[in-house]
Amino acid sequence: MNGFGNRDISVQDLYKALTTNNFAQMQGPAAQTGGAAFIPESLENTLRTLTYTENNLKLWKQLPKVKAYSTVEEHNVINNYGEDISAFQREGIAGINTTGDYQRQAAKVKCINTTREVTHLMELVKTTENPMALETQSGMRYLLGQTEKALFYGDSALAPKGQEGLEWDGIFKQAEAANTIDLKGKHLSDVELNKASEIILNNYGTPTKLYAPIPVTSIFSEQYYPEQRMMMNVQAGTVTAGTMVTQFNSVGGTVGIEPDVFMRRGLERLDPTAPAYGTQAPTPPTVAVARGDVDSAEEFDNGSYKYAVVAYSSFGKSVAVVSDAVAVTAEDNTQSVKLTIKNAAAQLFPADYFAIYRTEANGDNFYEIARIGVESINTGAETVFEDKNEVLPNTGVAIVGDFREEAIAFKQLSDMFKLDYAITAPVKRFGIFLYGMSVVYMPKRFVTIKNIKVKR
Repeated sequence: MNGFGNRDISVQDLYKALTTNNFAQMQGPAAQTGGAAFIPESLENTLRTLTYTENNLKLWKQLPKVKAYSTVEEHNVINNYGEDISAFQREGIAGINTTGDYQRQAAKVKCINTTREVTHLMELVKTTENPMALETQSGMRYLLGQTEKALFYGDSALAPKGQEGLEWDGIFKQAEAANTIDLKGKHLSDVELNKASEIILNNYGTPTKLYAPIPVTSIFSEQYYPEQRMMMNVQAGTVTAGTMVTQFNSVGGTVGIEPDVFMRRGLERLDPTAPAYGTQAPTPPTVAVARGDVDSAEEFDNGSYKYAVVAYSSFGKSVAVVSDAVAVTAEDNTQSVKLTIKNAAAQLFPADYFAIYRTEANGDNFYEIARIGVESINTGAETVFEDKNEVLPNTGVAIVGDFREEAIAFKQLSDMFKLDYAITAPVKRFGIFLYGMSVVYMPKRFVTIKNIKVKR
């Protein structure tokens, strides 16, 4: 006998009790036996996300918006106000003709969009979120994120040779090429910001903003840590330490510093094992590397390098194709590295352009250094790229400029809108669209700072 009546309770009997079955809800319906079958799964009714929000869209929110009225918008680009020659003349003599240098350019409205789907059944079941509202909101954020990146990196040349690509030209493409400061793998400092401001001032502009990758602005601020001084109060209290530079007083005035989470090109590591994406993803090409016969812009560090190529089209992207290693020695470190990218002989879907990645000397991680349009979409066609070491892997690029409406704007044919598609199945499909393009009216008022070191 025991305290439970006439029956002895064994350990095996205890196992037969109705228990929660050791958190079986986490293991799926098949494991939810015993008491776990009666326990409802608890799902927080507020969706939490680790992706970006509207607060991360720096340039899009601050860029002046103007109305476009046609699919092709013409605009004037001002190169200078006239030849810099003395305006003094003798009495009664008309001055020398110093008409300004203007160019008429045309920009095409480009379409940026995303398609979303919600099944009819998903709308009928009780959910913690409204599926249509959630997909609409997520689609808009996705589109704005793509727009933000394209405002910086957009390139209309990313297409087969002789054709125009689907992207508009971003700031880096439209800015005056001669206005480039190459840090060659050094950290950004106040010296370069002042130099960029001088260039903008000499082109009759006012530097207003610096847009840069987050690591670049973080290290820029950290340079001022040793210079901090603080008077301590006699009364007890708390002290907030650290300095975050949000504005810089340059020779051209106060420049706002804007760290942008979307300016990560060249800093993100490629995953060589990532799968292709898209139902008609481009067929992977082959890649051959060899020492080139073109002088490099900068000397390569001695060591071994590998390259990777990803093919892109408007229908998706291919897997990464990794090259053999190529060695650079002190005897030939001033020569380029030649990549020969060849379309597959059994190509199913052609590529529009290639993204090219490279390791650092003796490194294992791949970083983007270039994007180039394909020479041809034909099977077996070759596209050649000469790496002259103009862009260093794992470095950032920033832009300093006059971001007032007289110098730059985003021309949009319409505001972002949602368009429902025809229902041909128990699925609601809709698209979110934005029609427009980025226009730089005064390219000389923008300065690119490239190859910025981000390692601490």
